[in-house]
Amino acid sequence: MRLPRAPGFDRTPSFLRNPYTFISNMCERLGTDVFETRLFFRRAICMRGEEAAEYFYDEARFARVGAHAGGLVPACLDRGNALDLDRGGHHARKALLFPLLGMRGLVRARRCFAEEWAEAMPWWEVQGKIVLHDEVEALLVRVACSWAGIPLAEIDVGRRTRDLAALTTPWNGLPSLEAWRARKRVDAWLLGLVRTVRQGGPVEEANCALERLARSQLDDRDAAVELRSLLTPIVAVAAYVTFVALALHRYPQSRPRTKAERSAFIQEVRRFYPFLPPLTAEVRRDFEWRGMTFPKGRRVLLDIHGTNRHPDAWFAPDEFRPERFANVSPSLHLPRGEQLTLTLLDEALLQLLVFMQYSLPDSQDLRLDLHRGPALPHSRVVLEQVRARSIPPRPSGEPHDGSFITRTLASGIVGRKLG
Repeated sequence: MRLPRAPGFDRTPSFLRNPYTFISNMCERLGTDVFETRLFFRRAICMRGEEAAEYFYDEARFARVGAHAGGLVPACLDRGNALDLDRGGHHARKALLFPLLGMRGLVRARRCFAEEWAEAMPWWEVQGKIVLHDEVEALLVRVACSWAGIPLAEIDVGRRTRDLAALTTPWNGLPSLEAWRARKRVDAWLLGLVRTVRQGGPVEEANCALERLARSQLDDRDAAVELRSLLTPIVAVAAYVTFVALALHRYPQSRPRTKAERSAFIQEVRRFYPFLPPLTAEVRRDFEWRGMTFPKGRRVLLDIHGTNRHPDAWFAPDEFRPERFANVSPSLHLPRGEQLTLTLLDEALLQLLVFMQYSLPDSQDLRLDLHRGPALPHSRVVLEQVRARSIPPRPSGEPHDGSFITRTLASGIVGRKLG
């Protein structure tokens, strides 16, 4: 059986105008969850849905090495790192880096994020008005460097933030010259650090990411790419934090008060808001699905946002309902191994709920920019009248996992509308 085909010779203009909705809209138009089209002058299969995602993540059927077409994915998911390699060496590289994502690493990252946020608060109070996304982005650059054991002088924070941010956002479907230049600068910086350690230079902390990669069998450039692959996803969390603040503002009735409610709120934010553009892969070998042939070498796009709003998988998919995650764990189709992302988001949610008072000015434009990715609000969420909130001090020895704050929220001390 032939694949349904989208009308027209090449649908690149339509895809670029609506990168987050093109595939789902065409699926609805054709009455199918999979169709063939031509993008960037190359034949491609587009698909969405639960079953499609299961097939897409099957490494026996799909390869994600070299499958990226120009700007089809953010530069942070550049080919050649452990986040992007299929089979072969990527398992060894992941084994090298995954110990850093154990409980100790997660707690350390969370503590660092909380400390950086607390240090920023006095400056935010003086400013009175801040652009949340931009401020959090700079905080996360500091967190990422500290967590990875990378020295970062205060004078360099601005330029490193600009470069790392260029690798994560914005995305508009086309290759970005600025992102390319930023990647070259970041790689040169990290390459220098790897070589310094290999030549006997000091490290910020024993067994940190920089030291592990510098002591590995990877060549200098591959080690630098792996180091970048750790930094950029952390910086990209700024977009999710922005979505969290937007959701708190737009859906005050869903404000979480317990740890379980926080977890559900975060998962719903990740489902509801458009973060990743369609993921791309190539068919590794011929196979059939639903009677349709997927030929070897054909490019395939998985609609992440459309899958997370598929009407067959979600009740009221276009409504923000954190309670859908209260007692069950529906399958979110997002990149795997994101416990660090969830940890940082939980800390950010606590900061916004507990440690801050603020208001959102009515004059800002909170509409999502669906032509770029992540599809941030045009204003990137402006906060004003920012000030620290006084709460009971954390008891000595209290674990830095949010449990104390959970009890504080449940006590009724906080939880009302901020600002």
